[in-house]
Amino acid sequence: VASGGMAAVAEATIARWFTPLSRERLAAEVARVRDGILRTPVAGYSACCAAIRDMDQRESIRAIRLPTAVLVGAEDPST
Repeated sequence: VASGGMAAVAEATIARWFTPLSRERLAAEVARVRDGILRTPVAGYSACCAAIRDMDQRESIRAIRLPTAVLVGAEDPST
């Protein structure tokens, strides 16, 4: 992103967020999301990536005292 701008990650991001069927069926919505990605300030995106990289939730997650279900989908590579 620092050298290629948001266009360097736009298509990979769309592929992670939308299944192939969704990209086909929701073409207009996907186009709006793609536009939003491309308009994202590089500095803001980079700072968000750094925050995710640096976060360590191993201690705070221990504070959860209730039974918890964690769900992921077979077509959800981000999760």
